[in-house]
Amino acid sequence: MISSNESNLKGCHVTRWEVEKAVTSVCNYLQNDGLPLKKWRELPEHQLWYELVACILGSRVNYEIAKSSTGRLVQKGLINPYDLIRDPQKSKKAISLELSKPIFSKGNGKLVKYPFSRVRAHYVVETAIKIYESTTLKQMLENFCGESEARDKLSQLCLGVGYKQASLFLRNISYSDELAILDVHVLRYMIYLNLIEEALLQKSTDGF
Repeated sequence: MISSNESNLKGCHVTRWEVEKAVTSVCNYLQNDGLPLKKWRELPEHQLWYELVACILGSRVNYEIAKSSTGRLVQKGLINPYDLIRDPQKSKKAISLELSKPIFSKGNGKLVKYPFSRVRAHYVVETAIKIYESTTLKQMLENFCGESEARDKLSQLCLGVGYKQASLFLRNISYSDELAILDVHVLRYMIYLNLIEEALLQKSTDGF
């Protein structure tokens, strides 16, 4: 355990004890209070697609903004994959327009805009085309030979999805609990505990 009298983290005013306390709280929540997730085979196709869209929109975007934005697209009926395939250009414009509208952020109580509306609209529609023109997301998952292949193939197939977001998707649908999701904050904490070298921060977190 890290003692509370150790020096502050580099560049901020948080002690090591405070960091460890926060990490412990999150771990306790996930272990004791987190809601059990259905296994991916029990989820309907539209739910699997929703989770993938949420990961596409969630890359490098505040969680609350990404979650609210995905929910609004669902409410507006804009992410049905077969509708996206029928008229890709119209769908891209509609999704981009909806994402560009201000939404209320619970985090700061202000109206905010999704930051990458046009490019992420393109990613969502093109990913739908790549998957649903020939198969379904559930069928793809059935055909993978384990979580490593699933992560590799998803990161290659889905626009805007690297290793981190692919791992997050697979964890969210309970496809695997063997994949680590290492964003910059986790890497900094690991450096802080001398578990990895600081040079790893120079690499994209999508490579993990």
